[in-house]
Amino acid sequence: MLFSYIVSLEKVPATLATAVLDITDNKYVFLFVINILFLLLGAAMDTSAIQLVFIPMIVPMLKTFEIDLVHFGVLVSLNMMIGLSTPPFGMLLFIVSGLGKTPLKIVIKEIMPMVLLMIGVLFLITYVPDIVLFLPNRYG
Repeated sequence: MLFSYIVSLEKVPATLATAVLDITDNKYVFLFVINILFLLLGAAMDTSAIQLVFIPMIVPMLKTFEIDLVHFGVLVSLNMMIGLSTPPFGMLLFIVSGLGKTPLKIVIKEIMPMVLLMIGVLFLITYVPDIVLFLPNRYG
């Protein structure tokens, strides 16, 4: 909570939003940068802090790049799930290690192939949004 307070006090999200818009005006590069950003944030911060502090700063930029909110929501959710499964924060790693009474080192070794697979799926749904938007577009 202290980290989240400092991040919002120092206006890091607003600075970050400006920096991202300065980097590119291409939708696909923007999505790549957002994925990398949320992967790093997910590995270092709690998901509730990410949702409360960073997402409100990114959402206005989505209109600029014509990115669907449902698509963005799925991307952020998957990014945070991957972050919960990777060191150093990796809350799920600690939970699984404790429940299974297995050393953390072994849990990390065993989960890495699945994390790589999740990252592959993340980039697939990032650049083929119809995978995510098929049902909402058909029935929505």
